[in-house]
Amino acid sequence: MSHARKFTFGPYHINTTFSTILLRYSADLEDGTRIEYTDIVTFPGVTKKMWERIPGNILSILSQSLVLIHGIYYWRIHPTHLMHVEGFSLTQEQSEFWNELYTKDLGEFFYKSQIDFRGLISFPYEKEYSVAAVNFPCSPRTLLAVGGGKDSIVSAEMLKESGIPFDLFVSNPVGIQERVAGLIGRPVINVRRRKDPKLRKRERLLGSKSIYANLSKTIFQSVFAAILHDYRYIIFSNEQSADIGNVNYLGLNVNHQWCKSTEAERLIGGYIARFITPDVTHFSLIRGFSELEMTRRFTKYPKYFRAFSSCNMNSILPKTMVESKHGRGFWCKKCPKCVFIFVCLSAFLPKKTVVDIVGANLYADPQLLTVFRQLLGLEGFKPFECVGVPDEMIVAMHKAEETHSYDTDIAMRLFSAAISSHRNSFKEIEHDVFSKKPTHPVPQVFASCISAPEEHRHSSPVSLRFREGAMSLLLSKISHFFDRQ
Repeated sequence: MSHARKFTFGPYHINTTFSTILLRYSADLEDGTRIEYTDIVTFPGVTKKMWERIPGNILSILSQSLVLIHGIYYWRIHPTHLMHVEGFSLTQEQSEFWNELYTKDLGEFFYKSQIDFRGLISFPYEKEYSVAAVNFPCSPRTLLAVGGGKDSIVSAEMLKESGIPFDLFVSNPVGIQERVAGLIGRPVINVRRRKDPKLRKRERLLGSKSIYANLSKTIFQSVFAAILHDYRYIIFSNEQSADIGNVNYLGLNVNHQWCKSTEAERLIGGYIARFITPDVTHFSLIRGFSELEMTRRFTKYPKYFRAFSSCNMNSILPKTMVESKHGRGFWCKKCPKCVFIFVCLSAFLPKKTVVDIVGANLYADPQLLTVFRQLLGLEGFKPFECVGVPDEMIVAMHKAEETHSYDTDIAMRLFSAAISSHRNSFKEIEHDVFSKKPTHPVPQVFASCISAPEEHRHSSPVSLRFREGAMSLLLSKISHFFDRQ
């Protein structure tokens, strides 16, 4: 990292002829030099007339929001508390919003870089400045954000089964998103973003491949696209586990998935309604469900099995490394996310099908035992990946164990031996994993999409004290057996 004396966000420039926005940044470094960056956002298919129908004050605040959310990628290369905004102003309330978003979206970055973030982020504001949202009614149409994984696929099928029409939204589409979107079979609205080449070089020097604030960026892009294309609703597919953090650092609950959390959804939604327009709404359709429940639902749609992937390497590795000649999803087969999804799939699909999807039997790889321990909650903390909680791992491995398809595999042998005398606890843990949790309400028009899991709809509530006791006992037994290996 090159610490800066001052970092400047802006100005920006809109070109309605080419449907682009240039976002500019500069860092004044401690050695007296200045480095400048330009980030380019393109809205394909948006005509000059579509731009002209947007009120100027909405267009301004949308563009300013893009400057600030995209700026998180550049500021983290040059972190400094001397933050300047050029070409526009912020209110105190806006400043506090961006301070909070940067702090929580960059929690993992601060932890890994061992940066004391307290008092570091300080967006400027003008005391006498004010800004307010503008009413701009959009057609009651729906965009569904697609990332290429199972969750957005399940959301698409839920919308189809409820008879609700929708189109798709994709940010910076890669092959996996295009394949999945093609299988869903709906029109696609996309936004393309080109980072400054100097940022890519400095990111390589920083050695960071983690994706910070990715969904926060996508939310603001999708709101911009929705207003340009006349959509009222934007649906994302974030489930329960996004609310669970990884580790505490300097008093901050560091959460790899914070930008997917309920807290982030409410925070950003409030900002949009307060400062942009209350007439565009974004929300998660599947917030009340666990990731294991979403996997169970996903397995009803085999046409997606070979096309989808949940491995983040699809968006990190060069295209030549992840693109398959046969249009199949890429899986690295080494990361916690690959392991977690493999385990979830193994709970509901035949072994041959699961191995065909991922490309290997991950239960049989001894090099992955540490990852299994982390995902089961036996070592360290929840991995910095978009994965579920230990309850889901225990339930999924137990269901896979009951098929006897993995009896000779090292990870399953250890798990099976550890829980052999405690199988009565699984019913209670399983009920909790598959139960729909209360969340803030989705718009009424989408209520028909959300139904409780079929098998557990009439189950009775479980004593939280009993469930926690059962979990603690199971984890201690599993830990004992893993420690002996």
